[in-house]
Amino acid sequence: MNIFLQIEYNGASYSGWQRQDHAPTIQGELEKALLTYLNAERKKNNLDLLQSVNINGSGRTDAGVHALMQTANVLLPDDMQINLQRLGMALNGITPHDIVVRQARLIDDSFDARHSPHIKCYCYRICDRHMKGGIIGANSWVTGPLSVSPMIHAARLLEGQHDFQSFRASDCTAKTTVRTILRAEVSRSETQLLELRIIGKGFLKQMVRIIAGTLVNIGKAQLPAEEILRILAQQDRRASGPTAPPNALTLEWMRYDEAR
Repeated sequence: MNIFLQIEYNGASYSGWQRQDHAPTIQGELEKALLTYLNAERKKNNLDLLQSVNINGSGRTDAGVHALMQTANVLLPDDMQINLQRLGMALNGITPHDIVVRQARLIDDSFDARHSPHIKCYCYRICDRHMKGGIIGANSWVTGPLSVSPMIHAARLLEGQHDFQSFRASDCTAKTTVRTILRAEVSRSETQLLELRIIGKGFLKQMVRIIAGTLVNIGKAQLPAEEILRILAQQDRRASGPTAPPNALTLEWMRYDEAR
């Protein structure tokens, strides 16, 4: 039995998505909650208790990063009768308040949240104007003032297939650094925050945050917009800008092939 999960979370209190032995994580909290619920159900039905469950996420958000739509799947024993509506409600009753299961449904056994073809959208929010009391800057990187036009131009130069070696963390273990960006745009929101949205088929560790830091340097006129192409060509992390803080980054949505 393969169950699809759609999850929303505030990542401020967590050491990222991936399970860790000595730190709270999104995957870890969800797996603990799921195991608690499943074993309570199995006990009622005189079934052997499970020792563990593995929730397979679509990707690994960094410590402090948020998600409006993280996706995952979990394979469960076929000897269980699962009420999916009750499952979602039960998980939300067990997990901390800042982790919410928005959807739980059956899906084809061949579906894999990480490896089934999909695209995802990240949004990075930047406050580049004066705030009073920090309200406007909640979940945003406060910097500025910034010149937006060159940031818009530089972001568009990232679209397409490129080697993003210059835009990955030094400890990234991805086998290839070639990625395809379908859209990269900078715009001003109704609350006057700058929003960097990047849509792609996959991302390297800290890639979006390094892009955000580099675009801010361009917005501060420390670099011309076209410099983004030279940084890509150098394939050297030292050529790009700083890694922007995680609290301003949100995984906004995921979309899988319609066949799924």
